[in-house]
Amino acid sequence: MAEKLPKWLTVRPDGVAVVDPDKAYPIVLKALGVADKDVDQYYVETAYQCAKMAAQDLLGQQGAVLQIRIECRPKWALKNFPVGRGIVLATKGREAKALYGKVVRALMTA
Repeated sequence: MAEKLPKWLTVRPDGVAVVDPDKAYPIVLKALGVADKDVDQYYVETAYQCAKMAAQDLLGQQGAVLQIRIECRPKWALKNFPVGRGIVLATKGREAKALYGKVVRALMTA
């Protein structure tokens, strides 16, 4: 496993990587320049996807077989946010993957 993981990522004794969205999502949103008042489902899904990709990049470098879990936090439930551009563009439209380059450094050094 990685010697030092970012504050938003832990690995349980059973090998499951756990992302804390309360720590990871604000990093992504700040790196994208999204103000709190502008967060919608599109940006929450983008933060989810970017955090998952960063965990894969960090832990996959060690050749680990990965199971990544994003902790459930009611605060980040999609239903709590306006639809905005929606989650489809962030996932199936692959926009989250395209935006990952803008946030990866912030996530890796947090």
